[in-house]
Amino acid sequence: MQDQVLILADKGIIDTSFIGLDSTPISANTTLNNPKSFSRDKFKKETVPTNDSDCKIGVHSASNQINVRKYNFYWGYKNHVLVDCISGLPIAELTTTANVADSTVALSILADTHSFLPITECSFLADKGYDTKAIYN
Repeated sequence: MQDQVLILADKGIIDTSFIGLDSTPISANTTLNNPKSFSRDKFKKETVPTNDSDCKIGVHSASNQINVRKYNFYWGYKNHVLVDCISGLPIAELTTTANVADSTVALSILADTHSFLPITECSFLADKGYDTKAIYN
């Protein structure tokens, strides 16, 4: 992926002056994610799905409204994607287990990207999951 991004950057298709980072949940293929499953302990950390023992329990906010608190638990992973906001093309991606907070991934994905493509003095766009002092610093 890095080679393709560098080729697109050389051609002027990817511009790193305005970048964005977000994550999306990836549900594991397990019966514990089935809403019709009536297992009492299906969202406890100790209950590990037998067909995907690597996945972890995560929570996904189902609403962006301030006064509405709706969220869903799921077993699975998260895909964190850094994009060029002008072209909409991905620059880097990282897949983690669902229990990893977005803010803990941001600095590493930005540093990894900067190692092969300079992203200094860029405008950075992210949602409230990345709103931490460490990222601002």
